[in-house]
Amino acid sequence: MDTRYIPLAPLQSMFLVRYSVRYFGLFSFLLGIVILTYDFWEMVADKAVSDRQLLLHCVTRIAIFLTIPVTLYLSCFYVHLSLLYKAGPNDNIMTSAFQASLEGGLAAIIANQPMQVVHGSQ
Repeated sequence: MDTRYIPLAPLQSMFLVRYSVRYFGLFSFLLGIVILTYDFWEMVADKAVSDRQLLLHCVTRIAIFLTIPVTLYLSCFYVHLSLLYKAGPNDNIMTSAFQASLEGGLAAIIANQPMQVVHGSQ
């Protein structure tokens, strides 16, 4: 395994944390793309690296750069929504469909209501 891949996983984890904190993370993410592109461009000029190795490096970098942040970001939401499934005091800022999915909130109020309301019903 090439030693160039070793710092990519922690780097992507740090970019995810930065990305989830406003626009600072977006600019850090773009900076990471620029650094990886520059490093890849340096590899293109190296005569010792074959075309097949360049292609594998490019595919691996793209895969690492996309899969680690997306996986960590979605897993944070999964953990968050699996732990916080009950209604709370600030649910009114969320959509009614989301409130209906929470336990003990709007779902308890509309439990016996029909899903579709027809004209003339009470």
